[in-house]
Amino acid sequence: MELEPWDASLPRAAIRAGRIDSAAADAAALVCTSQMSTPHSDEVLRVWEARMRKLDERLQPMAHRPVDINKPDWLKELSTSPPPLDQAGIRPEAEAFLMEIVDYYGRASAHRRAEIRSLFEKFKAFAWAATLPHSIASPETFREHLIHFSIIDQGLDFRDAILWLRDICVRGAKAGVSLQPILKEVATLSSDVDKYGMGSTKSQLIGAS
Repeated sequence: MELEPWDASLPRAAIRAGRIDSAAADAAALVCTSQMSTPHSDEVLRVWEARMRKLDERLQPMAHRPVDINKPDWLKELSTSPPPLDQAGIRPEAEAFLMEIVDYYGRASAHRRAEIRSLFEKFKAFAWAATLPHSIASPETFREHLIHFSIIDQGLDFRDAILWLRDICVRGAKAGVSLQPILKEVATLSSDVDKYGMGSTKSQLIGAS
């Protein structure tokens, strides 16, 4: 089953909700138009790959910057440094782009979701640095953070993924969200490949529910 046609009014609705700016909405609308003219959404993925490559290139210096652990204050220096998106000067663009992908992923076919996960595996600096523009304060934002978790698909270290999922759930509970149904829903969108011998992303989400 292919992706449902994307309503081009959605980016504008996101502006009204304060989630993305108008420039990002214009870019999203362009992608919407491309998707509607190509039923299999191939153009969407090509556009996104080009955009992600450019952002990834901007983040490469931060992602590969060496850390001298022999310096007495290396940990303090690392923890007080500006986030990579701010160092690269791309926070608004990167956050809006990630929101586009999260919105799309939640309604995409299994094949398209796998392609999106592959993009994040390919562009590791972007996957490492990109964050959503809002904290967890509602069922909708809890779902968006879980979808982001699903897209990253445990990244480079399953231990980081376990801690990340735990943190998402703690923040969701504090926001008064009913966790179980959303965890189960996002599990159905997630990979069932056991990448590290410690369970798939799908099984982690089911286990957390």
